[in-house]
Amino acid sequence: MSFSTLVSGTVVPLINLGVQLLLAVAFVIFMWGITRYIISSGSNEKSQGREMMVWGITALVVLSAVWGIVAVVKNSFLGDGGATATSYTYTPSQTSSGPVQ
Repeated sequence: MSFSTLVSGTVVPLINLGVQLLLAVAFVIFMWGITRYIISSGSNEKSQGREMMVWGITALVVLSAVWGIVAVVKNSFLGDGGATATSYTYTPSQTSSGPVQ
């Protein structure tokens, strides 16, 4: 097993899963902050809701950037492994009277 196979097959999927889970948590925190901001009538509660929204948005932006950086580094150093590209070879067909001259 080569290093690139190990990284592409094990490490990158684990990082992607972790980032996806953290993105989900950040989104829930953001939505909870919105809910607290809307429901609260006191100024203290509104500031806590606003703070949660800011931290949620900050986490979403940072995690999205990390996910993008990991993808760029993976594709730069390991290549994309042909996962998205497909190569075709053209083979001319022969007619019943023989090959085309």
